[in-house]
Amino acid sequence: MYGMRQGWLERSTNGGSSWSDLSYTHVGAGGQTVGTDYYYYDGPGYLARVCVGDFLYSNSYSCGGSF
Repeated sequence: MYGMRQGWLERSTNGGSSWSDLSYTHVGAGGQTVGTDYYYYDGPGYLARVCVGDFLYSNSYSCGGSF
C-alpha cells in the first residue's frame, strides 16, 4: 500500500461552519486520476471542498477549497 493516497469530497450547507462527507473515499496511487462517477448539487448556499491524505495514516490528511 506504499504510495497510496485517499481522497473524498465534503459539502457544507451553512457557510463552512461544519462539513459532511459527500462522496465515498477514493483510493489510488500517486499521479492517478480518480472520479466520483456522480454529479453533486452545488447551488446557492452550498460549498464543496476536497480532502486528500495518506492511505496508511487516518490522521494524515488535509482539506482545501470551498467552492
